[in-house]
Amino acid sequence: MEGRRRSGGWWMALLMLGGWAWAQEPASLRQVQGEMERILAAGGKVPGWRLKEGPRFFVGDKIFDYMDGAGEIPKACGFRMLGVAEFVQAQGLGVTVELYDMGTDANAFGLYSMRREPSHTFVASFTHPASQSQGQIIFWKGRYTVILFTEETKRLKKEEFLQLALALEQSIPSPGAYPDLLRYLPQQGYVPHSAKFFHGKFALDTVWFQKENLLQVGPQTDVVFAQYRSPTLRLLLVRYPDPQTAVRVFAAGQKRFGLGKSAAPSPPFVAAVGKQPDKLGPFLGMVAWRNFLGLLWGAASASEVETALKRLAQSLQKPVPAWRRELD
Repeated sequence: MEGRRRSGGWWMALLMLGGWAWAQEPASLRQVQGEMERILAAGGKVPGWRLKEGPRFFVGDKIFDYMDGAGEIPKACGFRMLGVAEFVQAQGLGVTVELYDMGTDANAFGLYSMRREPSHTFVASFTHPASQSQGQIIFWKGRYTVILFTEETKRLKKEEFLQLALALEQSIPSPGAYPDLLRYLPQQGYVPHSAKFFHGKFALDTVWFQKENLLQVGPQTDVVFAQYRSPTLRLLLVRYPDPQTAVRVFAAGQKRFGLGKSAAPSPPFVAAVGKQPDKLGPFLGMVAWRNFLGLLWGAASASEVETALKRLAQSLQKPVPAWRRELD
């Protein structure tokens, strides 16, 4: 397991060198680290498992000492601190645990969502469905995202892997709430487990790459990506701090893609539709309303985009009371 991540030093050195916002609040940092140590200690209490190494802690840009460029995704989701520990069974089978304090429930879901795919297996026995793929379990609870991975995919029993993950999950007291922005997604045709929540452009580039930051996403913007079928579409929904930014980005996008105005949906929404080469389908649409901006692409026809824009407008005006667990 040494090849996947790189280790770092003690938390105080990181605090002094990381340039992090908490550099003036070591007591707060110690409190957060202490809570993470308590959660990780639960893994060593599972029958058949013991702590082999760690935990080690990383804050701010020091996350790159551990995972190089891959640290951009946690940062784009609002990461505060990472704790890493390695657990081992008597026969030497090892599991690495990454515990991320994301600061908020929404950001914890966000990092989880960036790491899971609809094609994964989902385990319902967790507070929120956990994603399970080859040698990896990912879940979120409260303000924490937890990733367990192992190279012992053939020798380690799945039930023992899950037992370790469940023990860690049960040591986190707060269940956590889904990001509020998810409530505004249209649910008709939504592909379960496809929503991804984030803030920064690095995360945006993983689902919709543009050289420039056309959507002007950053720490103060909430973004959700979702997949749809019947028709096949992709949706980006952005919530800005103010309506002026949404209008400005809409105008820039309309010009950038050469979109023509659309009457669907009708005012007070502002919408535009046009063609843009894409392997899913050539038609693209945008809509702006208040401080929201929606971008849809991959449709086979202009009418498909306009239908999807109408559905998005309806869900923006009448969001569901709460995001349903089975869609996670």
